[in-house]
Amino acid sequence: MKKYLIIFCICLCSVCAHAQLGLWRSLLNRATTKLPRITTRGIEQSIRQQAAILPQEMFLKIHNLPDQPLVKLGTPLPSLNGQDKTLSVLPARIMSGTESYKILFPEQRISSPLYVPTALNTAEEVAYRGVTLYDLKSIQNLLENGLEYNRVSPAMDNKIYFSGEVYRAARFAAHHNSPYGELPVLIKFALPEYRDNIYAHDYLYSLDYYFFVQDLSADYLLDVMVFLEVNGVPGWYKATLEKGNLVFTPVPSRLFEEKELIKHDIKIPQQNVQDDW
Repeated sequence: MKKYLIIFCICLCSVCAHAQLGLWRSLLNRATTKLPRITTRGIEQSIRQQAAILPQEMFLKIHNLPDQPLVKLGTPLPSLNGQDKTLSVLPARIMSGTESYKILFPEQRISSPLYVPTALNTAEEVAYRGVTLYDLKSIQNLLENGLEYNRVSPAMDNKIYFSGEVYRAARFAAHHNSPYGELPVLIKFALPEYRDNIYAHDYLYSLDYYFFVQDLSADYLLDVMVFLEVNGVPGWYKATLEKGNLVFTPVPSRLFEEKELIKHDIKIPQQNVQDDW
């Protein structure tokens, strides 16, 4: 009798174990069937959902201009000074002429190094013009209409002065003793093939200057670089238009010694050279 009882207990335990194993298999299969299928479409959808959380565009808010205008940022900065890179609006300001000048020409000597975009130091024959602007409307007008001689300061007698040296042009982009907010702007442009409207002068220590006496359309503009402070960091930004709206894109820049910068010897027809300045 005892023998039969032992056999019965063994059989009962086996049935229970088998039942539990079946239960675990059932639960595992049920859990597995609830897992979503990983597909390419699913991954793409997940990426789109994550992208929707992040701002699609970033803007600069220039707080010391009237109405604190927003300017679209063309390319996110690699570093936002420790702040969240998902920030959609970055604080910006135009600096005083004195502040800008000290950064562009950091050493107190005539041949101080110049902090300038690397894209401006090019071997192709180009010309440069440095101007000081005070609002975004002037930058937009420049991109839309090019260089207009009737918008030049009366002190310049409606002449659009320029140079073959970016170093020289930069001297006119910022004022070293100005406490007012200014936007230093450097313009690199292609020279027209027909140059009868270009004149040359020897002026101020035999430095070459040139000028236009008529408009130069925006088609000739290669780069319009604007200097301002973004998120507490001064830097150069390339100004462009996107659907009629201003876009500022940060550009690589560095300090150049004057001798590192390429000087362009602009070819002017001899009959246009004047010595009556």
